[in-house]
Amino acid sequence: MIVKTLTRERRALRLNFLKLLINTQRKETKPKAINKAEEILFKFIETHTDQTNYKLNIVFPEIEGDVKEKNDRRKLDKLKVKEALGYAYTYNGYFYLGIAQYELEKYKEASSNFEIASRFTPHNSEVNFYKGMSFLKDGKYDDCKAAFKKCIKYDNSNITAVSNLAYAYNISGHYDSAIKVCEDYIDHVDQNAPEYYMYLRNWTYALIKEKFFVDAIVNIRKAIEINPRDPENWVMWGTVQKINGDFASAKNKFEIALKIEPEHSLATQELYQKGLDIFISNISAE
Repeated sequence: MIVKTLTRERRALRLNFLKLLINTQRKETKPKAINKAEEILFKFIETHTDQTNYKLNIVFPEIEGDVKEKNDRRKLDKLKVKEALGYAYTYNGYFYLGIAQYELEKYKEASSNFEIASRFTPHNSEVNFYKGMSFLKDGKYDDCKAAFKKCIKYDNSNITAVSNLAYAYNISGHYDSAIKVCEDYIDHVDQNAPEYYMYLRNWTYALIKEKFFVDAIVNIRKAIEINPRDPENWVMWGTVQKINGDFASAKNKFEIALKIEPEHSLATQELYQKGLDIFISNISAE
């Protein structure tokens, strides 16, 4: 009876969190969703276990065999605790609470709940992905890199995780690591996926920083095929050509970027800086 009762409670808890997750999509109900999620989750935990044991031992060890002795309160209580803190629905509770907080841009709180959820399902790529996203948004780049690595370990086709890991390496100035990540997983990612575009962007940025200009231009051409109206592609291409001394071609790329986005500050700066203008004038005079 205990197991059946807790199964019903588990289903009810899952249903409540699914409803709360839906509510997070409605801006005006997001704070209420978080408050309600916390209320349901912690009330449920307090009902089935004392807080001391909960804090000391998040996941109780497996119980061998069935509980046949109704009067064996110790085993019965332990079974109730195990069921109450079982992997599936306790994970869902903290996971959906983290999602609600992430949607509200409460990234510190979200990462904390994703961390707890990951203790119940440490090999789950999804929770590690959102944990990484929360750390990334919170500016904790070392933590986000660790989380994205775990995500990719269990799902090497998660192109967004790979791309964001490369981005985190770029932010930290570890361009060689960003390049390695992108190269290592190129055979696993879907190159037709919309996320592939940002994957190329982060990879290209690292290549330029490490002065692998030929490879960078290959990626830029691919990116332009996907989205020719993105001025950043033309600015990066122009930057590479400028570094290589091809100022006339660089000027052309910056002008294309400015036609797409007239207020693009970097394209304007690169195009109209004094040295480049003089060089272009000399070419024209000849």
